[in-house]
Amino acid sequence: MNRILIAAVIAISATAPISVTALAHSDLDDTSWKAPENECNLGIDFNSDGTATIYEGGEPVDTAHWKLDGNALHLKFDALYGGIDGTYDGGDRIAATETWRSKSTQVVHNDPCPFEKAK
Repeated sequence: MNRILIAAVIAISATAPISVTALAHSDLDDTSWKAPENECNLGIDFNSDGTATIYEGGEPVDTAHWKLDGNALHLKFDALYGGIDGTYDGGDRIAATETWRSKSTQVVHNDPCPFEKAK
């Protein structure tokens, strides 16, 4: 009886749908990106597990979680307020907007923040 039950569980498990998230890979996986200094002066290291490290002026300032839906990038800062939303061109540019809050005034800003793939 136990062998039949084990065989049934194995058969059901084998036909269970595999998570799309687990299989999803992106051109952003394990890449580094930088915004020009005259723009928002941020950098991003995207990891293949959906996490990222955020840099400001070359120094790490936060971590984040990200996803790419088609060509729409959504990144949320872990500790800081806000994130980055934009459009990935499939090559070496991301047209993005950074949402952030001023520590001194607590005013929320939405600023253009284009990124280029680090060479």
